Amino acid sequence: MSRELRADFSQGFLLPPSLEDWVGPEHPARFIRSFVEALDLEALGVEWNEAAPGPGRPTYSAELLLMVWLYGYFMGQRSTRKLEAACGEHMGLIWLSGMHAPDHNTLWRFFARNRQALRNLFSQSVQVAVKSHMVGMVVHALDGTKIGAQAATRSRLTQAQLEALLDGLDEQVAAWEQAIEETAAPDEPGTRLPEELQDEERLRQKVRAALAELEAEEKMERVHPDDPQARVMKCSDTATRRLAYNSQAVVDAACGILVACDVSNRAADQGQLTPMLDAVEEQLGACADLTLADAGYATGQALADADTAQRDVLVNLPSRISGDPTNPYHASHFTIDPETDTVTCPLGEELAYKHTRLHRGKGQRLRVYRCQNKSCPVREQCTKERKGRSIEIGPYHAAIARQKQRHQDSAARQHLAQRAGLIERVFGTIKQTYGFRRYTRHGLDNVKTEWALICTTYNLHKLYSRWKATRTPPRARTERLNLSLANS
Repeated sequence: MSRELRADFSQGFLLPPSLEDWVGPEHPARFIRSFVEALDLEALGVEWNEAAPGPGRPTYSAELLLMVWLYGYFMGQRSTRKLEAACGEHMGLIWLSGMHAPDHNTLWRFFARNRQALRNLFSQSVQVAVKSHMVGMVVHALDGTKIGAQAATRSRLTQAQLEALLDGLDEQVAAWEQAIEETAAPDEPGTRLPEELQDEERLRQKVRAALAELEAEEKMERVHPDDPQARVMKCSDTATRRLAYNSQAVVDAACGILVACDVSNRAADQGQLTPMLDAVEEQLGACADLTLADAGYATGQALADADTAQRDVLVNLPSRISGDPTNPYHASHFTIDPETDTVTCPLGEELAYKHTRLHRGKGQRLRVYRCQNKSCPVREQCTKERKGRSIEIGPYHAAIARQKQRHQDSAARQHLAQRAGLIERVFGTIKQTYGFRRYTRHGLDNVKTEWALICTTYNLHKLYSRWKATRTPPRARTERLNLSLANS
């Protein structure tokens, strides 16, 4: 009969147990510690000095709090209260924090004071990946995903509701201020505002910010006072429209390292291609040999800017550009000859230049070419205009034409077919494996920091796997990692 193993709660230890024995040599806490200890926190921009003058409780170091935050994100714990509890329960955090347990207020204050420094951690993870030869710079894939905001969509308010709320707050604050003046002693140097008045003041600031957002966005009718920068977007994971942010990322095809990230409160990806390529160049000094993007990034200006900067970009083309295959007389089937300044239709008929008009929405000058053949046999199928078919050529027509021509190449089509497998896998891991489907903080600045930490975590998981695979003997791996970080 086999012997059963049971917990003996009455047994004591002859010698006290060592945390070093309970955290193995390949434990992720050791990796996070090596990563943070190799950082130059001053160069990173970390600001933290809560030590009060004179005797009292010592402050937690910035290094300790940074390790707690990074390890928490690494293990999927992003709440300050859950991190506080985990510092006394999770063996990795107990070892990493040296058996200290910073409270949730301390953790939040550190986060709030070091938003930019926490975003800079992403750059550090990219540089370590580069020095570890995990970034190939051959193919990059760019895309965005909608992640829900913390604010509830149904709690948005109209301008009239916000103004009524602000009027009520003004009256309440005025009543509080009058009560303070009547009760305060005349020679008293200062009176601390009551908690209720402080809350009302904070709410007034939120309402004013929400009203400012409504005035800035003419098409917006409602806004959430706690998160006025969030916008209603369609989230693919829930197939519903809710308050969200558009989270952007660029992944390198070699090992799946994220090389750029950002957040926008615009639902459309239009206008994001050039900023994301700029972010890649800022991180790595240059863009990849080829950058793949979805159809949402395919605007004439973005393609023209990429050509001007000599960036090789290949994007899926929407039907408005690529053309309708069932319509042989779609504008995409017309060709322009710059030398003769004419446009040729699919039947070989030339359209002469007539005039130039200004596009009201985009502010672009469009050259208009019109067909003069009134006896054209396909006139009714080609157009419904009484004056004949007209074609408008914008300033970015040449860049779009070059992109369309590239799509005729089979190798280019194969590259585009790989795009979704590169970047969508990243978003799937972040949402499903990490469980990150909703931001936990308000405001675009906080959201940018949180997304940068998520992308840093994604890179750290990749680096951790390489760290374990190349570690023989145990100490050699840690030393190589520190050297890589120190030179980053």
